[in-house]
Amino acid sequence: MRVILHKKMWAKVRRAKKITALESERLGQYDTRDFFRMTRRMMLLTLVSYWRRHKFLSRLNALFLLSIILFSIWFQFIRSIEIADAYDIPLEAALLLTKPVPLYADKLQRNQTASGYIFNAGYAPSNSETLGDSYSPKIIASFGDVASGSELSVTDPLNNISIRLKPKFSLREPLKKDNRILYPIAGKDAIKVYSLGAVGVKEDIILRSKPKNDKLTLSYDLSLPDGVEARAESDGSIGVYGAGNGLISNVTASSENDQALLKKAREKAKKTVFLFKIPAPVVIESGKRRSSVASRFELNGNILTLNAVGLHTATYPLSIDPTIYVETAQKLMRGNNESNIDFDVNNELIQKSQTTGARIDAWEGNLGMTEGTWGQGAATAGGYLYRTGGRTGYYTKPQIVDKASSAQATNSTNFVMNMPTDRPADDLYIALMCHDGTATPTAPSGGNWTELTDQDEFAAYYKVGEDISGGDEASSYTWTIGSGEEWYGVIVRVTGFNSSDIFSGTAGTANTSGDASYPATTPDSSASLVIRAVGVNDEYPDDE
Repeated sequence: MRVILHKKMWAKVRRAKKITALESERLGQYDTRDFFRMTRRMMLLTLVSYWRRHKFLSRLNALFLLSIILFSIWFQFIRSIEIADAYDIPLEAALLLTKPVPLYADKLQRNQTASGYIFNAGYAPSNSETLGDSYSPKIIASFGDVASGSELSVTDPLNNISIRLKPKFSLREPLKKDNRILYPIAGKDAIKVYSLGAVGVKEDIILRSKPKNDKLTLSYDLSLPDGVEARAESDGSIGVYGAGNGLISNVTASSENDQALLKKAREKAKKTVFLFKIPAPVVIESGKRRSSVASRFELNGNILTLNAVGLHTATYPLSIDPTIYVETAQKLMRGNNESNIDFDVNNELIQKSQTTGARIDAWEGNLGMTEGTWGQGAATAGGYLYRTGGRTGYYTKPQIVDKASSAQATNSTNFVMNMPTDRPADDLYIALMCHDGTATPTAPSGGNWTELTDQDEFAAYYKVGEDISGGDEASSYTWTIGSGEEWYGVIVRVTGFNSSDIFSGTAGTANTSGDASYPATTPDSSASLVIRAVGVNDEYPDDE
């Protein structure tokens, strides 16, 4: 009854566009909740009526609405997976990165004054830190978001100078993880990882899978302040230098004229103060000690370009490692005034070890620090370097690593001896040969072979490898003799030898006995390799 009454009253209101006294009296019988319930009921009845009279359209509308809801849920789910994958670092790729440093993670925070993140905000060097008593990082770095161009800024707090690198390729929003900043590279199965250390920002460009192109080119806009310039060094690195004569530090200019003069002086001054270093890029492949990918920097004006070639032959994942070091920050890291310490070489980070104790200043050394040793233990503490144990003399023992045998089964005046398959320059090569006559062999005309011994029908020669072709030795050498004879010989390759004292002891003796007898020899060093050889004519030696 209330619904019917309400419909009649509402129809009159629409026609008359005003409410009569009777209608006002009737409306006064109902409060707002009654009208709300009646309205809700009318909506439900409208839907039921539409559903019964227009079944096909009703089902079509319902299906459309359901599709929109399901698509929204599916899209959000796929989007969340895509985002998670973009920032994911697989285990094999994580092994290519430096280990996270929890002490530095707390110093990487959201930038409160600008977008992105900032590392070591508010840091200023102090006198106490020059003694190495603080683990604090000695740099300031900031990382912009996509809206600011994903710019990296590294600051030398001592000189208050910053360099900025803005990628000319698209990145996604940055994400903090431990003491790292992650930037997925848009359109590639790759991610940029910045690892924050004490003296620099280590960048790893992680390629998770083989790219379509064999070459990767990534360019950056390099921004430098007045009086600072970047140079391509001979070792492939990029050095950043500032003006000398005190012009690079915090110099104040009170007027615009003074500021212009200071700027002009910085521009004209010789750039001799070493501020930053970006070492030549290094490629590290998963499961390989040495990468086949060639990488290098190109500096053209203010554009720094990283090139990597040979990606199709590489093993994935791999890391391309361009890093920025702050020179003055490295000089502040000198050691720690504690014993029982762990020293993180990569991050210049000093931490206390699992046990504690005191440095023993009463130890007395019996070996000068200037004398060469090997196999020793070393540690730094309190600004000093400590060494214990070790051996003097040549640091390693020579060893035979390869050989190649050759035979001349018929009489000939020439004997071609093959070199080992791997024959790098600077290794030691020893040729041992026997022939069935008494004539004296003649060494090859080229190759700088030196005779060790020539005893009856046995001869030995040696040489230090030379760069004959592409960094390698020749593949063979030919000895000659006055009359035709049969030959047999072997060339051995030796590594780890002392080039200043190659041979010692007895070179060789002759023996016509039916039994092989080797001469006694006394090497002049415990790190010596003794080579014994025997040549037998006509019959094989008896192995009993």
